[in-house]
Amino acid sequence: MFEIKLVTADRAQVRRKRGLEEYTGVEWLDITLDNLLKTDIPLDRVSIYNDNQNFNHGDQSQVHIDALNRAQSLGIRVVQNRGNGFANSALESLKEPLRFEDTKYIIFLEDDVDIYPRILEETTKWINSLNPALKFGLLFSIYDTPTVEPLLYSCSQGLIFEKDSLKELIHVIENYDEMLTKPYGAENSEMFDMQMSRSIAYHFKCPLYNCTPSVVQHIGGLESSWVGVDEPCGGIRNTQHFKK
Repeated sequence: MFEIKLVTADRAQVRRKRGLEEYTGVEWLDITLDNLLKTDIPLDRVSIYNDNQNFNHGDQSQVHIDALNRAQSLGIRVVQNRGNGFANSALESLKEPLRFEDTKYIIFLEDDVDIYPRILEETTKWINSLNPALKFGLLFSIYDTPTVEPLLYSCSQGLIFEKDSLKELIHVIENYDEMLTKPYGAENSEMFDMQMSRSIAYHFKCPLYNCTPSVVQHIGGLESSWVGVDEPCGGIRNTQHFKK
């Protein structure tokens, strides 16, 4: 029923390429793998997409390479993306064909999260309770409401997509100017979460469902951000509504 797509990048490499201060934080992917192992997610249904920033895989930090190798040793599929930035890498990951015939939903995770141990059981119950059926949903949110106004939403630590709606979403994002800016005046953004939220608000005009309490929690801090400490997108994002 589910496929899990998890995106990652070597933060030290990202910071070097962007001329930011040296990254001295932990390897979050390793911690997320520890958390993933405690869940009801079958590891063979997990794919990790590593944005190698158009560098060679070997140019990345050894601790990051070790985490990717560990994932493979656990039976997780590792894919080298050429995304060269989070939004491009996220879209590249979501565009890849599904691997299992029974997949109905794609769970999208970032690489610095805690995960509720029975996430698939809880998510299945939640999906079955929804009317109309889920097209897009949040597994991580600061809000404790059944739905979230799409234009108030940002962050992509934990998302869920119905497979056919995802195909249409990708088409809308790839044709953003023609499908959103010209007819609706939607402002474009380089951030995937903003592209998604505006697509839902203006094109799909459907509920953005919110799993309450959240079954994903962000555990990273400033040092995990792909942007500078002082930039508006930097900083920790978490929720007090995480299911434990």
